[in-house]
Amino acid sequence: MGNNGKSSNNHNDEYDLESDDIENFLQDDSISIINIKSGKKFLKWVKKIQKEKNVPIEYTDEEILEEVESFHVPSFTDEESVKDFFNDYGEDIFTYMFATFYKDRSVIPPYHGVDSLYDYFEITVDDYIKSFEEILDFLEGIDDKTD
Repeated sequence: MGNNGKSSNNHNDEYDLESDDIENFLQDDSISIINIKSGKKFLKWVKKIQKEKNVPIEYTDEEILEEVESFHVPSFTDEESVKDFFNDYGEDIFTYMFATFYKDRSVIPPYHGVDSLYDYFEITVDDYIKSFEEILDFLEGIDDKTD
């Protein structure tokens, strides 16, 4: 359980989230996966949202990485293979992203296809091609080296 993270503020604070805050959180234009450039940035992004939006994320880094890894993202050869992937797994990813923010699953809105990912998180297929390939590269390096 070596935790040699370089981040100086490694708090596990608990927050209360009012339903108005959830509304504001979902409306916030700055929430975007475009910022995810690697697995480590993914974790930082989750923690940043936890701090800024007072969202009670109750998962450890390892659990979040396991969740991301469990998507079993295939290697994307072209835009078509990415679209196929999102047709198959889009709802899982959508649900996972909300579950990452809120343990209370009643918060998760209904999934209406890949457009839901854009509506709530401003994620496009292009963003996923970039971010998930890099996250996968990062995860492969974690197998032998437990960070």
